[in-house]
Amino acid sequence: MGRTTKKWRKTQIVVENIGTNCGKSRKNVKFVSINRLSIYHKTNNMKLKAQISCFFLMVCVAMAAQTNDDCENRILQDSRQYEETKKQFGDDNNMTCAALLANMAVDYAYLGDYTKAIELGTKGANICKLLLGENHLKYATCLCNLSDFHTEIKEYEKAIDLRTLAMNILRQHDGQSLKYATLLIEMASDYEHLGDYTKAVEFGLRAIECFKENLDDDKLDYASSLNQVSVYCSHSGDYSNAIDLVEQAIAIVEQELGVNSSIYADCLNNLSGYYSELFNYPKAIELGEQSLEIRKQIYGESSFEYGLSLSNLSLFYSGLGNHKKAIEFCTVAMRVFEGIFNKKEVNYARCLAGIAECYSRLSKYDLALEGSVSALLFLSKSWAKNIHYMHLI
Repeated sequence: MGRTTKKWRKTQIVVENIGTNCGKSRKNVKFVSINRLSIYHKTNNMKLKAQISCFFLMVCVAMAAQTNDDCENRILQDSRQYEETKKQFGDDNNMTCAALLANMAVDYAYLGDYTKAIELGTKGANICKLLLGENHLKYATCLCNLSDFHTEIKEYEKAIDLRTLAMNILRQHDGQSLKYATLLIEMASDYEHLGDYTKAVEFGLRAIECFKENLDDDKLDYASSLNQVSVYCSHSGDYSNAIDLVEQAIAIVEQELGVNSSIYADCLNNLSGYYSELFNYPKAIELGEQSLEIRKQIYGESSFEYGLSLSNLSLFYSGLGNHKKAIEFCTVAMRVFEGIFNKKEVNYARCLAGIAECYSRLSKYDLALEGSVSALLFLSKSWAKNIHYMHLI
């Protein structure tokens, strides 16, 4: 492939390229940076520190370069080169055209035009298949990018079909590689979106085993997969396995990054939710408050993440029967969301509804009715537009 799509994780940066220019996405940069930063803080080797410092400088340059204008300019350049190459060879059945089509597809995806990305990506993939064969790794990379495009527009069945083809190719070359593991976890995510939690857990556990085989390369990828699959287990009702997996992730993240990292806070937050589902509210509150404090230090008290932690804690206190405390947390969370979104976000409505429920439990029905009506009015206007915010992090 040329440029890899923004959905690819760190392990996919090293994928083979059929183009000459490989731009790394913001998400890729984030995952690599976390790993390099942990090494930077642990080592006393000044040469290694210097190398990592240079790496971060390149990261800053890469992130600054990833603007819409740059994507549009690259599309124009690649389009001209594509037409010139096509004219030179008489058609576009050559690897130069395939690479240019792949590059343009990724840039269109970055701009949010997934229809165009799929059109060009499919054309490039077909050329690659024709010239290199259906079992070539570069064809697998094309399929992976196409699957990401379909995932972005919620065509999960099509994404699964494409990932399956790519997995079959990768399995022939190295069925235990990080690239293969990443495909498995992405497949699990697609099944999770379809509501097939059994399949999501199945593929997720297979991904965990692959990441485990590559622990020497990156323990954080392994921890990330453990945390992600724990969510799938919880969705299927298997909280015991969910707790076991996320506790393993917490141990690894603590060892690699310490307890004051966003990843550590996210894992604690998930774990608190699992204990809540098992009605162990004291444990959920203990873990939720730890996560809240870390997020406060990292993101600040006016951040979306901090607001979510407050909202979750209000649910735990409500489950415990301490409705006054729940109202306190939910009120603060509501103010956070109001400050960020000016009341135009579903979590704000969730706070209204939560407060109304607590007032109802306290027999303050006039206040409960007022909050419920406000929440319903909000949702009637913006439910469809904001439904993608309905989640716990």
